[in-house]
Amino acid sequence: MTTTADDFFCLSISTIVDHLKISQSLAGITLMAFGNGAPDIFSTIASVLNTKRPKAGLAIGDLLGGGAFVTTIVFSTVIITKPFKAAKWATLRDLIFYLIGIAWMAFIMMYDSKLYVWQPAGK
Repeated sequence: MTTTADDFFCLSISTIVDHLKISQSLAGITLMAFGNGAPDIFSTIASVLNTKRPKAGLAIGDLLGGGAFVTTIVFSTVIITKPFKAAKWATLRDLIFYLIGIAWMAFIMMYDSKLYVWQPAGK
């Protein structure tokens, strides 16, 4: 049995890694994350742009909820079904940057009523 991820996405990532000569770890935290999160981001943008009165809170909640679901449920399901040894420092690095990103977004939402271009770029 094969899946689309095995046949196309992982093969594409391997080709990009070989061509650009980057580490698999870097590809995993950038390209795989983009491939996983892009549908959520683009559907949120489409829903906000296609409504007369967009709700920013709903869009942010959707993105945070998706991230929290992947971080908790999917990760724990993978660990339960197929135990593996994780790279401690790489996992800690990723977790720290994720928490910094969430803290930055919470700071912007609590102390500013407008979103400027530099704010998401600062994340």
